[in-house]
Amino acid sequence: MMLHKVFVYGSLIKRQTQQELFGVNLPVYSKAVIKDWVLIKDKDYPYIMPSDGKSVQGSVVHLTPEQLEKADQWEDVPNVYQREKVTVRTTDGSFFNVWAYTRRNPS
Repeated sequence: MMLHKVFVYGSLIKRQTQQELFGVNLPVYSKAVIKDWVLIKDKDYPYIMPSDGKSVQGSVVHLTPEQLEKADQWEDVPNVYQREKVTVRTTDGSFFNVWAYTRRNPS
């Protein structure tokens, strides 16, 4: 089965959200940092967007195709968030291209 690596930093990092969406707590593949992005905590939803010199801490989890589809629905892709490939650095210094939920044009 193909698993998708996803960088989580907001509601999807929370165990309660994972239980509600997937029926399980997702094992963390690795803690990770995404550079040149910033975490914005607005009144409705936290989101990340490009920002030179900033970084965002989070975790990388593996999702099945079915879980990824549920996460897309939860994140209201493409109306609120978009899912795009980003590069993260894990705690062991490795770099990976992973999915992340982003907002490039927040309203």
